[in-house]
Amino acid sequence: MVQKSKITSYAYTVACAVFMSLPVNASPQNDNNEQMEIATDGAASIAAYLIEPVTSRLSPGLFAAIINDQGVGSIASAGVRKQGSAQPVLVNDLIHLGSCTKAMTATMLATLVADGTFKNGWQTTIAEVFPEILSLIHEEYTGVSLWELLDHTSGIAGNAQDWWVYQDMDIIERRYAILNENLMDAPAGIRGEYSYSNLAYMVAGAMAERLTGKSWETLMQERIFNPLGMWSAGFGVPGSVGEVDQPWGHRQEDSSTEWVALQHDNSAALGPAGTVHSSIEDWAKFIQLFFADTTPRILDRRTLDELITPRKGSYAAGWLVGKRNWASGKIYNHNGSNTMWYVTVWIAPELNRAFIAAANSANSDTHMLLDSVISNLINHKVEDDLNTAIALATELVGLPQAASLGASYPNPFNSETTIPYAIGTRAPVTIRLYNISGQLVRELVNQYHEMGQYKASWDGRDLEGVVASSGVYLVRLISGNYNEAKKIMLMK
Repeated sequence: MVQKSKITSYAYTVACAVFMSLPVNASPQNDNNEQMEIATDGAASIAAYLIEPVTSRLSPGLFAAIINDQGVGSIASAGVRKQGSAQPVLVNDLIHLGSCTKAMTATMLATLVADGTFKNGWQTTIAEVFPEILSLIHEEYTGVSLWELLDHTSGIAGNAQDWWVYQDMDIIERRYAILNENLMDAPAGIRGEYSYSNLAYMVAGAMAERLTGKSWETLMQERIFNPLGMWSAGFGVPGSVGEVDQPWGHRQEDSSTEWVALQHDNSAALGPAGTVHSSIEDWAKFIQLFFADTTPRILDRRTLDELITPRKGSYAAGWLVGKRNWASGKIYNHNGSNTMWYVTVWIAPELNRAFIAAANSANSDTHMLLDSVISNLINHKVEDDLNTAIALATELVGLPQAASLGASYPNPFNSETTIPYAIGTRAPVTIRLYNISGQLVRELVNQYHEMGQYKASWDGRDLEGVVASSGVYLVRLISGNYNEAKKIMLMK
């Protein structure tokens, strides 16, 4: 039996990924027990922007991607899913988007404006949707519009007094109760002036829930995720509780520099402001809606343009809007963090490009770390990634020119042993087993291999399927001019 295995050298993986121009789910391990994965065209060089921060322990894991009008153009990941584990972060892993959820919530609300659910469109007010609470909430909130909730000019406080109350309630009822409780007091800010508010986005989500009778989560699935084919998208902590099947979040506690792995998230009530998770590939499907020259899969260009056009200041509906020379005009940007993850995205709509950096950790320096990655992505030019990969591989660890035969394990063995080997270029490969007298016992491999690292296994049986006798055997690998044999011992 032959398996292409997880490659145990970062540089070797780089060369394989770029040479083959195919996704490679590899988990090379370096001297610091960190893990690397590189995939798709251009990944060899963008991975270089992640390696040093991970090996310097600035984050347990990092992701980077360049998005174009076809989807993910280049993507890379480095590090581990959970500090102290051997599970690598992979390029198709789920990442927590934090406040980058806001743009998705705003886009979902735009579909309700477009179909007339909000009778007065973006000018629909809190009072119009919840007339029964007019006597309960502060009078200054009654005229606040849906748009003011989305561009942070409502005056509503940044967060609820307690996001975790009313856990025994259905999620729709819970958000409604939190809305009532938190809008009783005078506004924390001045209406009409920018004041960032997670609570305002929850209120906007609650308005949609009241008008449709569906939860924000259901509306997001029906109106954003499903139409865009974002099948990996969901809510809350990525992965299964207690398992390392997806990345964990991390933070540093007290004054320690050690990363503590946590599977925690914002309260579900805060959902509309920041609980979505998704793979980068699926997030790209949403991001592409805002490229200037693409045909949107939901809504129309005019409606989408509304979402990225500030009415005051520089914040629109889930996006900071500005201009940069490198972008040949406008940029849309947002960061997201639940205090255990941090992500940032920059869109250059005139270039049909977007740049993503993400960390499965957060501290006071993570923002600067990801900004540095984004800067490298913006300035990244793919000229000859194959040559870059091979040069880097040779410099770091020495790329195999033909093949190499690893040490079998376990050895000695009594039922089955695994035989690792590496192939440096596409070539025919044979692996045969001989007894100490030189007689052929079994042929395990006889086929062409692409460059990569592989495993063969021997179950202790000969060509006829008969269990071989105890003793010493030779494993011989031949590939091109490469010919090597190693001893293994079968003990019954």
